[in-house]
Amino acid sequence: MDQQPPPQQPQSPREPESDSSLEIILLDSDSNEDSFYDAASTFAMESDEDPLPSQNAASITAADELAERLSNVNFQDHTQYVVQMSSQVLHTPDWSEAAQILHDQPRSQAKATVKRKQRQPRGTKFHVVFLGRSTGVCDQWTTCESWTSGVRYKLHLSYRTRVAAEEAYAYALSKGWPEDTLMKPEKAYQTPLNSGQTDLRWHVVFKGISPGIYPTYVESGLNVLGITGAVNESFKTLQVARDKFQKALNVGQVKALPPPPVA
Repeated sequence: MDQQPPPQQPQSPREPESDSSLEIILLDSDSNEDSFYDAASTFAMESDEDPLPSQNAASITAADELAERLSNVNFQDHTQYVVQMSSQVLHTPDWSEAAQILHDQPRSQAKATVKRKQRQPRGTKFHVVFLGRSTGVCDQWTTCESWTSGVRYKLHLSYRTRVAAEEAYAYALSKGWPEDTLMKPEKAYQTPLNSGQTDLRWHVVFKGISPGIYPTYVESGLNVLGITGAVNESFKTLQVARDKFQKALNVGQVKALPPPPVA
């Protein structure tokens, strides 16, 4: 008697893994905006396995070290399976339900969408600002807000201990990531735009595409021209410009505005 082939197992959507075809939506509880990340990098740091498995020290990569530091941040995932059928689209949190549909309807397709909301650790938190007006470690959320207020591109994370926060910031410094845009030295502003200009003034964009301090009218103008509600002013010295900008930050008068629509 011919041996019968084993029964075919139902086709199932893959569980979330390092697959760049998956859409990862991070809902940051400290912000009103959603952030989108590639699944391959996101899930690589969120494995249930030890981020630093037993291995020789020489084989530990920079990514392993960063993963260990990011493990101090607590996330909660909510997976939704999106099943595309011929006549409708189904959203379900039930993996087995999505698998059954794929089995019953071979032409259907499925993908996993993971909504991740950052949970606030209980007790004292330490915030690390990697990208903002100022960068560093602080233990007050109001300080973190003042360092990132009005910045179009900002990056910060919260940690449970000061040691973990300082280690994360030290690692970022070793990579050259953080830049203190408010207190950087005057020589850092030197470019061909202002090396020989006759009008030596410091221009502050309080509200515009990218608020900040600029050494030339050209740079400030690019951030305010054609922008409804933009506010900018010029000052004789860099120190006065810094003081004015810091005061505006303290009272919430610095805001990043969207660029004008492309004609």
